Amino acid sequence: MTTLDLAIKLIEFESTFSNPKETKKVLNFVEDYVTTKCKDKLLVDTYSHNNLDTLIISTKSLKNPKLAFYAHLDVVNASKKCFKPYVEDDTLYGRGSGDMKGPAASLINAFIDLVNQDPTLDICLLLPTDEESGGQNCIKALLENYDFRTDCVIMPDSGSGLDTIITNQKGIIFTEVTFNGQSSHGSRPWEGISAIELLMDYYQKLVANFPEARQEYFSTVNPSIISGGKSFNSVAHKAQMTLDIRTANSTDHTAVLELLKSLDTDRTTHTNKFIDPAFELPESHAYMQLAQKITQEIIGKKVDFKKEHGGSDGRFFQAFNIPCIVNGVAKKHTHGENEHASIIEILQLEEFTKEFTKQFFSKAN
Repeated sequence: MTTLDLAIKLIEFESTFSNPKETKKVLNFVEDYVTTKCKDKLLVDTYSHNNLDTLIISTKSLKNPKLAFYAHLDVVNASKKCFKPYVEDDTLYGRGSGDMKGPAASLINAFIDLVNQDPTLDICLLLPTDEESGGQNCIKALLENYDFRTDCVIMPDSGSGLDTIITNQKGIIFTEVTFNGQSSHGSRPWEGISAIELLMDYYQKLVANFPEARQEYFSTVNPSIISGGKSFNSVAHKAQMTLDIRTANSTDHTAVLELLKSLDTDRTTHTNKFIDPAFELPESHAYMQLAQKITQEIIGKKVDFKKEHGGSDGRFFQAFNIPCIVNGVAKKHTHGENEHASIIEILQLEEFTKEFTKQFFSKAN
């Protein structure tokens, strides 16, 4: 199956968080496809955590391969038409064409070609199914509970094309703060303690420590959900605020956690959803330099290093000091009804993956 045909087939699976049957089907399809196409016997395991699966297909080790090819096979919800992919000129349309079933097809076929050429390569496919819902039950659990480790990860899950390699992606502190006041009649607010006022005071103190939100790369805070009060004529005894905090680097991440701790009182409680570090890998890193050199040779133009506001599962590898080559393919309308990606870059990504792997092991030896 050509890489384009494989990408089309993968897009046809409605592998969303709300459709676990389709998610399992796409994993089964990939497992059958890879194990059938590879001449030598492979090691295969499906790690499950909270009913969410990560498929691992490896040549030598399921837990400690030298090099891992990462691609998440889940996508965000979409209308039925988005799962009917089609091609126009150099463009593949459909849910996941860019994020990231098109890139997944590149890595899967690269893996097959590499293994069939040299079965001694110590590589693996790492295929989680919960990146779009936070990544907590696949890659994070795989690293913390399954003890998966590798020397390097190829992760084409950036928001940019092949002419960009990502050095930074933001960490996340996603927490719900509950404020406990004391109710009273609305005509006698001095007899109560307004949980809403506690919330407003807390947020003003918090946001004072962040720069004004702009396009530049720095840490941000967003009060994404606020609720409080039950009737118009009473002082609210309870209020809640969900905070979506994105941290630009490890220093900011630590500082924000300390800030949140300092703002706590006996009338506030936290329910933490996600607390994950920022992804950081300097452009001077040997693997980054190698990736830049190879990509420039393949695409025939300059490749830049870039910081990116969004996040990926790279942040979980960051916690274990595992370097990731975060790149991507040219795409538009990611998560939109008209999502599409460059077929040329999907094929170039396959070429990059194979060449990076060969030089990675050549330099290791």
